[in-house]
Amino acid sequence: TFLGLCAEGLLKGISKDRCATDSVERQYARQAVDWLREHRDTAITPKQLWDKIGNAHIRYDRQMHIVLALWCAGLIEDGEGGVYV
Repeated sequence: TFLGLCAEGLLKGISKDRCATDSVERQYARQAVDWLREHRDTAITPKQLWDKIGNAHIRYDRQMHIVLALWCAGLIEDGEGGVYV
């Protein structure tokens, strides 16, 4: 998930050219960030975020903890931070 965010060029200070990967993790990390951007003021748990982006076919393994921690710390590009419960 972390490398997927890097590959999408979403992490501050990390060039996407340095983290080239084409993976499922990249896709759902991007979906999660897109959802967070659209719902900035919505309090959400990592599992709820996972359910929102529709990954029922992939076992949840705390991937959204990474996305939310980076989002709330303001480390995702254009991510002003959000609510993590």
